[in-house]
Amino acid sequence: MDLISGITSAVALGISIILLLATWGWVQQGKGEQQTHYYLLALLAVVCLQLFELIYHSFALHERWPGFIKLVDPLVVMAPFLLFAYISGLKGKLILFKGLGLLHLIPGLYVLAWDVPFWLMPGADKILYMNQGFLPDRSWTAFVPYRSDYLALLAALTLFYWWRVKVLLDANLNPKDGTKLLVKSGPSSRVDGFIQRVSQAMLLLAVGMILCALSGYGSGTNMILSMGAGILVGYLCYFFLLQAKLPKSYVGIKSTEDVESNHELANSANENKVDVDESNTQESEIQSAFLALEVPLAAGLFQQNDLSLSRLAEAAGLNVHLASKAINECSGGNFYDWVNLYRVDKAKSLLLDSDAQISRICYDVGFNSKSTFYVAFKKVTGLTPGAYRKQTHQK
Repeated sequence: MDLISGITSAVALGISIILLLATWGWVQQGKGEQQTHYYLLALLAVVCLQLFELIYHSFALHERWPGFIKLVDPLVVMAPFLLFAYISGLKGKLILFKGLGLLHLIPGLYVLAWDVPFWLMPGADKILYMNQGFLPDRSWTAFVPYRSDYLALLAALTLFYWWRVKVLLDANLNPKDGTKLLVKSGPSSRVDGFIQRVSQAMLLLAVGMILCALSGYGSGTNMILSMGAGILVGYLCYFFLLQAKLPKSYVGIKSTEDVESNHELANSANENKVDVDESNTQESEIQSAFLALEVPLAAGLFQQNDLSLSRLAEAAGLNVHLASKAINECSGGNFYDWVNLYRVDKAKSLLLDSDAQISRICYDVGFNSKSTFYVAFKKVTGLTPGAYRKQTHQK
């Protein structure tokens, strides 16, 4: 029984479950780029499963219930990728499982290929394997990732994705095209600071796993993984709580001319401001970011049927996290609520000034389905599109 790793895992598990529930609530409220937060949810779920397994082994529960031995290994080896995918999403680069993106599944599939026949063995053989690391009468079990070789595999994946995070940060700080980020302090700098700290933790964890694997201290797997999971969860919890903030009241839709005028005024104000406290500086940066987002949106970007937060942020020269924060705090709603206001406003003018079919207007203003269009339109105007057109024509 490894009491220390068991206690460490139990504490980290409690924090992970709280953070998992909080993140789920965050997603349900529509805050942030959903796919980015789904990666965070997946990462936290994998961390929780790993911590359950560490507790399971630390207190020798596997000797009573061997059916759960190595059940989560194929998912755990995906943790470094999920962390990288979450970080990449924070920087506005969403990872999709298509094309080259499918290569990220290889480590999990590799472990799964060896674990499936292992899961089919009798419980007594599984327990014997856990004590010896292989079974003489089943030579293939020597290739099932366990202890030192399992640590080496996780270390290699952690190092690889640490390098990918480093490339992502370097590209952000030194763009190849010579452009500069619109915002370089406040919320954006905190995102970069968080990513740098997580990157350092990834490197330290990878080095620790490599040293344990090379020294033959494979039995220290539980301790290394429990400490690593605890550090990772602590960073995620700190960053999550640091960014949580309720949105302010809705500021309304502006014309393109008004948006550009306000944007110029905001830039002028930013150039002349001096000696303001940090909270005012951050608020000004968020407002400037929101004005920057309004420019491409008011210019017609909302009419793209596949418009996403990351695409809008890229058009405004912002990272996704800052764009999401600006929308949540300045619009009074989430990304889709805000974009739909522009779409409904455009639809209202088309319903009045043209005889186009409502179904055509629905797609022309950017909606993907008529049902979504009807719900959004009625939410804003209190009427269906047909009733709105009929009512206004009668006046």
